[in-house]
Amino acid sequence: HEEFNQVGLTTWEAGFFLAEVVLTNKSLFQRRRLLELGSGVGVTAAAIGKANAESLCVTDFDVSVLTLLTENLQANGLRVVHTSDFEGEPPIFSQPPNPITRSHLLNSFPLESSTVIEAETNPIRVCRLNWERDDTDYISNFRCDIVLGADLIYHRDLATAVARVVGILLTPDQSDTFPVALIAQTLRNREEFEYLVQSLRAVPLVVEDVTDVIRRENMFSYPRQNVRLLMIYR
Repeated sequence: HEEFNQVGLTTWEAGFFLAEVVLTNKSLFQRRRLLELGSGVGVTAAAIGKANAESLCVTDFDVSVLTLLTENLQANGLRVVHTSDFEGEPPIFSQPPNPITRSHLLNSFPLESSTVIEAETNPIRVCRLNWERDDTDYISNFRCDIVLGADLIYHRDLATAVARVVGILLTPDQSDTFPVALIAQTLRNREEFEYLVQSLRAVPLVVEDVTDVIRRENMFSYPRQNVRLLMIYR
């Protein structure tokens, strides 16, 4: 429990990297159903909240982390909703008017300009999510078009849990849309990173390194040279 607190209450390089991706490519995320895993203190979540998404749900495991996350989002002028203990049924969102495809993601990344439609955003839902213990049916209710995550593993043992929850979330629904995940990960340990990729592919999922494909403007001061961005899909 204490270890979760220490990790979740820290800002990480990949969080800033993913925030830059979102802020540079707002048109890619607008009118989509977005879900963030391991939101922590909310660096990426605050950026996502400015992207005019159809809906946004941010998640983490520890209640103290979720409490600070809520306060940080509110301090950034974002509307937030949650239950008193962050528990309860997760949000089930309607089908978005602008479904996403994998080709849309790939074709959108190199764009030189971004057209953003300014609109009133829906409140951000803050929910508790346990990657290892929550059952498949519960996780499946977090329906989304894009799963986002930054520095989700800080030791090898978490790779299997991340792969499990991402695999469940990327299961297509009854529509013709296929959810996609974008996960930024700092290369602190090459073996741990490779094990995460292997765990995701074992689900099985397709994993592509799109670090050098996506357009991203440098907006924050942090060491970004060791951050990789993975696009994951079925």
